[in-house]
Amino acid sequence: MGQIWVYLWTAWDWSRSALALFSVAGISIMGLVAAAYALFKFLGEKWLNQKFAEQLEAYKSEQARELERLRHKINGVFDRTKRLHDREYEVLP
Repeated sequence: MGQIWVYLWTAWDWSRSALALFSVAGISIMGLVAAAYALFKFLGEKWLNQKFAEQLEAYKSEQARELERLRHKINGVFDRTKRLHDREYEVLP
């Protein structure tokens, strides 16, 4: 019976050491995962905002070019119409 207690005590000491090792390893891994997640969240958010800002700026530029093209086209049509009306007023009298 005394021999069993010695084996149990040895097993208990070994299991405490193993449990301490696993808990330290788990805490370390969780700390690394938390740091990696925070870094990804911080840098990822900045990266996404930068990409969206670039796309928005490109879209605004494209819209401005299209608006300028349409203004030029409309001004050309109005200029031709104005010249036609001016010639009509010159010819009619």
